[in-house]
Amino acid sequence: MPLYNISANMDNQKDCLDIAIDSAGSLMVKILNVHGEFIKTIKHSFQSNAEMVSVALDDLSTGNYVLNIFKDNSFIQSFYYNKF
Repeated sequence: MPLYNISANMDNQKDCLDIAIDSAGSLMVKILNVHGEFIKTIKHSFQSNAEMVSVALDDLSTGNYVLNIFKDNSFIQSFYYNKF
């Protein structure tokens, strides 16, 4: 069974979500505001095991968001994100 290591990272004053996945496949992050309105989708393909990607969140306006993360079209996890 694949392991998913997902963590919020705010280093160097750059808002991003770091995602590490231990198996090849596709990753999708759907970002919605707290009113359920779609903001954007970010897609990335993992070609090998133990690969990491940083999803930049610094382009979002101030507000509250829900980040839904999918691996190979299967839901993994949701994050609540408050952009100051």
